[in-house]
Amino acid sequence: MKHPIAKVNAYLDELLGPLGDAPKRFLAFLFLNIISWQSVIGTVLVLHARALQIDTAYVGVLNSFMYFAGALGLLTKYLAERIGSKRLLMTGWAMRNILVAPIVFAPWVYTRWGAHGAMILLSVTTGLFCLTRAFAGIAWSSWLHEIVPADNLARFYTLETILTRVLYVAFGILSFFFLGASPRLWKFAAIAAIGVLAGLLSIRLLARVPGGGPTPLADKAERPAGFATALRDTGLLPFVGCIMIGTFVLSGQTLLFTLLLRERLGLGPGPILLLTSLGSLLTVVTSMRWRRVADSHSSPTTIAATTLLLSLCLAAMAPFCFGGMPIACVLLLCLLIPVSETGFYVAATRAYMLRMDPQNRHTYNAIWAAGGAVAGGCSSVLVGWLVRSGDAMPFALVAIGYALLMLLASTLILRLPENGRTYRDLRTRLFDPRRPLRSIVRIWWYILRPGHADQDIGRSNTCP
Repeated sequence: MKHPIAKVNAYLDELLGPLGDAPKRFLAFLFLNIISWQSVIGTVLVLHARALQIDTAYVGVLNSFMYFAGALGLLTKYLAERIGSKRLLMTGWAMRNILVAPIVFAPWVYTRWGAHGAMILLSVTTGLFCLTRAFAGIAWSSWLHEIVPADNLARFYTLETILTRVLYVAFGILSFFFLGASPRLWKFAAIAAIGVLAGLLSIRLLARVPGGGPTPLADKAERPAGFATALRDTGLLPFVGCIMIGTFVLSGQTLLFTLLLRERLGLGPGPILLLTSLGSLLTVVTSMRWRRVADSHSSPTTIAATTLLLSLCLAAMAPFCFGGMPIACVLLLCLLIPVSETGFYVAATRAYMLRMDPQNRHTYNAIWAAGGAVAGGCSSVLVGWLVRSGDAMPFALVAIGYALLMLLASTLILRLPENGRTYRDLRTRLFDPRRPLRSIVRIWWYILRPGHADQDIGRSNTCP
């Protein structure tokens, strides 16, 4: 039997093995960037806003800023081509951390001007944070597409996911002890201050990443194509449409589950952040397995497995909206939801990168970001507005409706081809195209069972 340290070293070698110096430097930047993000935006923003007594309908609007702002990439596509990914991303990331810094004064504003004043402060600071992030966000994927080889894309995004989830767990544990059940407002301000500081420090690490120069325009025939050319790509739009459905549900689900734990189950911010981070422990193990399944069974098949898993989780939420949820059920949902989310992210990003035209990466990224932005923003606003009464029925109806949407997404995505082949061309020990539903259950079993032999996934010829 291997020594535990030897197992950890072998696991790290498998993860980092073929990655070059540039991707590893980008991962170092990601470490601080993740700390910055989760300290200001996401679940902590929802809890911060509710602690300031801001109505849930407006909390949904606040949460939607980070999604809707993503459509700005449609406007900055030409700027990214002219000045380069590196310059644009560094400028945007520096601006976003400087502009969000006044959020630390939220407790003082609340004391002086009440919930309305605090709402205005949060709106302005998070709005500027999201706008500047979106302003530069188009450069993110373009830069990665340049420095990460195609055969290592799934590996890179798996490693990014693992890093993100490990930090989520650490953040959840620290927040549990720091915030507690009924935290004072200054504690949210302290967390935001840490996020701003981490974001500013991350710029220094980003500067060490090579590449990201302007797109060469030596020959007019070689210039990047406009949006019309990308929109005529028949392999891109159906895929983006399916991912938009999944993003719509994933974005709303995060807000819905957070509000369900707070409004219906009466949990405090500390316990909520701890519980919602617990599933990240399981994703450290399962993310690598999702990557193997995506490489061997195609991205659409993997995405279908993740969307069906989340559909079951959403359906399971509905009955508990009317009464207390047993702690075992809360823990199970907190474990399975992040597993399905990370699988969706790894497989969807891999599939998108394989469909991207390298010569027109900024155009494709703008369309990709705008699609997810519109879907996520609309979902966040919808959830916040529907559950504003706090009654059980709206929570249950949203959960069931989102479960049905995920079922639709899994059905559509499973039929999309990758490299000219669909799930019907798969022939492995794990997947039988004649019984796709049973095969997806087998994929779940492989993902969730730690002792399952990796060779049992087989190998298909549908992927490069």
